[in-house]
Amino acid sequence: NLLNNPLNYKGYFDWFERIRGDLWSGYKQVIIGFSEGIWIGHLISQPHKSISKFLELKNARVREDFFGRYILSFMFRQAETIAKREGYLATICDTRSDRKDICEFLLRNNYREIARIDLYKEGHEDIVFCKPLGNFKNF
Repeated sequence: NLLNNPLNYKGYFDWFERIRGDLWSGYKQVIIGFSEGIWIGHLISQPHKSISKFLELKNARVREDFFGRYILSFMFRQAETIAKREGYLATICDTRSDRKDICEFLLRNNYREIARIDLYKEGHEDIVFCKPLGNFKNF
């Protein structure tokens, strides 16, 4: 279960308590990766709070011993496929600007940088990325 798989997320259990209701209600969706019965990663998404036709990818984690196996790429593509089927125009996500590995991953997967801002008021620059789905014009 999601609660038992923090995957090196600092403050994971506090974070989980804050989102528990959204998970159980179905507002937040979870894609889970397994290999040979072992939890190896997850991707959590939800409708964007301000842009109703955008699906926000909120939390992505993969076990370190599974890095380089395209687990995260698969989970992102799965979320994008589901989002497109459900009528979303784009997926959107963010990462800290000092996470060069994540920024490179997003760029390789056709995400585009659309903003830089301290989203979480933690004194760090965050980069917002977006990926249009289908025939989303003027993006």
